Amino acid sequence: MSRLARLFSLALLLALCAPFLHAGEPEWTEVRSPHFQVITDAGANKGRDVALRFEQMRHVFGALLLKDKVNIPVPLLIIAFRNSKEMRQHVPLWKGKPVSLAGLFQGSEDRNFILLDLSSPNAFEVVFHEYAHLLLNGNFPRMPAWFDEGFAEYYSTIKVSQKEFEVGDVPEYVPYVLRERGLMPVADLFAVTHDTATYNESGDRRSNFYAQSWLMVHYVFDKKKLAETAEYCKLTMTDKLPVVDAMRRAFKLDPKQFDRELNSFYRSASVVKWTIPMPPGLENVNTYGYQIRKLPLLDAQTEIADLHVHSRDYIDRGVTELENILQQDPNNGRARRSLGYAYLYRQDFPKAAEQFSQAAQLLPNDPRVHYYAASLIQHRGGTLGGDFNAAAMRDHLLKSVELDPEYADAWNLLGFVYRMDQKYPQAVDAMLKAIKLSPREDHYRLNLAYIYLDARSYDDAGALLNYLKTSSDSSVVAQAEQSLARLEQMKAAPARTGRFEERSRPATYDNPKWQKQPDDNAAAQPNSDQEPPPPTDIKIDQRPILWLKGKLSAVSCDPAGSATLTVTSQKKTVRLTTPNYKKLVLIGADAFSCTWSNVPVAVNYRESSPGAGDLVSLEIQ
Repeated sequence: MSRLARLFSLALLLALCAPFLHAGEPEWTEVRSPHFQVITDAGANKGRDVALRFEQMRHVFGALLLKDKVNIPVPLLIIAFRNSKEMRQHVPLWKGKPVSLAGLFQGSEDRNFILLDLSSPNAFEVVFHEYAHLLLNGNFPRMPAWFDEGFAEYYSTIKVSQKEFEVGDVPEYVPYVLRERGLMPVADLFAVTHDTATYNESGDRRSNFYAQSWLMVHYVFDKKKLAETAEYCKLTMTDKLPVVDAMRRAFKLDPKQFDRELNSFYRSASVVKWTIPMPPGLENVNTYGYQIRKLPLLDAQTEIADLHVHSRDYIDRGVTELENILQQDPNNGRARRSLGYAYLYRQDFPKAAEQFSQAAQLLPNDPRVHYYAASLIQHRGGTLGGDFNAAAMRDHLLKSVELDPEYADAWNLLGFVYRMDQKYPQAVDAMLKAIKLSPREDHYRLNLAYIYLDARSYDDAGALLNYLKTSSDSSVVAQAEQSLARLEQMKAAPARTGRFEERSRPATYDNPKWQKQPDDNAAAQPNSDQEPPPPTDIKIDQRPILWLKGKLSAVSCDPAGSATLTVTSQKKTVRLTTPNYKKLVLIGADAFSCTWSNVPVAVNYRESSPGAGDLVSLEIQ
C-alpha cells in the first residue's frame, strides 16, 4: 500500500471512529432567561424548561408575598444534569460516599448554585424548598422559624398548568405526621427558634414542627393573616414582647383560642388549594425570551470547576481542574477568576493576586473579578496585620456595584471601606443598600451598627444593636452585646470640645511648650486631664478553663479586632469570642485568619453561658 493510500485509510478510520471517541463526553448548553442562567447536558429544550420553571416560581413568590420586585442578591447558577449518575459526581459526601439527592442548593457569599437531577420525578420539589429560603433571605425581613420552614414547604408543592399556578397542595408526609403526633400548642410552635433542639435534632418532634409549620402558613394565607403575621414578628423581634402577649395583640387570640382555631382549620374542609393566574408570556416555553448557545466543553468544565472550588468536599479537585483548563486555554478569564477564589480561600495570597490580576485584564467588566480583588486586599490586611489599601478597594468595589447594582456583599464591603476612611455618610448609604438587597443578613446590620458607633450616632447604634440581640446567629448576638457595653462606655466618656473634637490629639497638645514644665527631680503630681492609674486590686477571672477538640466551622471578624469562632465537636457546638484576635494565644499557625473554615482545632475557653464562652487559646491541628 502506498504512503498516500495509508494516510487516506487512517483519515477514513478516524472519521468513522470520531463519534465514538467522544461519545462519553456530554454536550452542554447554556440558557439565559431574564433572571436566570442555566447550564445543562440534557439539551436546549430541557434547559429552556428549567429556566421557565424558575421564572414562573419567581413570579409566584412575588404574588404570594406582594412583592413587585424580587431580589436575588447573590449571582445564581443552575446546573441541570441529565441523570443521577452525572449528578452524583458533584453532590456532598457523607463518610466518603455521595449523598443521594434529587436536587441541591449550595450557597456562598459570592455565588449560589442549584443542582438538579432531571431524571428524578421530584427534583423541583426538593430544590424549590431551598429556593424559597433563598428568596426569603433576599426579599423579606427576618421571620420566625415556623414561618420560614412552613413557607418553604408550602412553596415547594406548587403545581403549574397552562393557565394558572395551583397553590396549597399537601406534602405527602403531613397527614401522617399530624395524625400520629397531633398538633402542638401554637404558643410552643411559635417559641421554636433556629437554635432550639426541636428545629435542629432529627426525629418525630422535628417532623411535627415542619408539618405544623406548613399548616400554620396555609392558615395565614387562606385566612389572609399576612398583615397580622408581620405585626406579630415586629412585636416579638423588635419590641421584644413575649410570644403569648404578641399573639394576643397581633392575632387577637389567646393561646387556647388559637389552638382551637388552628385545630378547627385543620379538621374542616377549609384546607383547600387556590390558584394564581398565569401572567402573559410565562405560560409557554416557546413564547418566552431566551438566549441559547451551545457551551464549549472548556466553558462547561470551568463552570463545574467553579462549583467544586465552592464546595468543601471538592475544592482540591476543582483547583486541579482549573489548572488543567488553564494549561489548555491560558486566556480563560473565568477559570482564572475561579482559581483566584480558591487560592484566596486557602490564603495563598500571592497566587490569588496573580490570578485576579490576569482575570481583570481578560474580564474587565466582570463584577465578581473586582469584588474578589477587593476581598483580597481586605484579607491581606486583616490576616497579615498590614494596612488596608482603601483607595484600591474602593475603586474595585465601585466598579463591581456599577456592573451589578444588586451585588449585596460588594455594597457591604464598600461600606467597610468608607468606614475605614471615616466617610460615614457614604458608609451608611452603602450598608443600607446591602441590607435592602439582603434584609436577613444580620452581619450587614452589625457592620452598620459599627459605623454608627464610629460616627457617634449613639441612638441609631443602640436601636440597631438591641434589635440584633434577637438575631438567630449567636455570633451576631455576642458581638451586639459586646458593642452595647462599648456604647455605654462611649456615652459615659467626657466629650471633647474645641477644634480638636473627634480627633486623637498628639502628645504635644497635652504638654505645649508655653506650659510650665515640671522639675525632673520633683515628685510627679497628679494631673486631672490624664487617665487615672489602673487599680491595684486586679480582678482575676475565677471561671474554670475548659478544653474542647473539634472543627472550627466558621469565623466572624469585626474590623475593630474582635472575632467569634464556632467550634463543633461530636457532642456540642460552642461559639467563642475574643476581643482582639491579633493578641490571641495561637498555636500551630503563624497568624490568625478570619477565613478559616472546617479546620481541626483544640480550644481552651471559659464558659459565659451554655454554648458560648470567652476564648483563651486556639490550637490549629
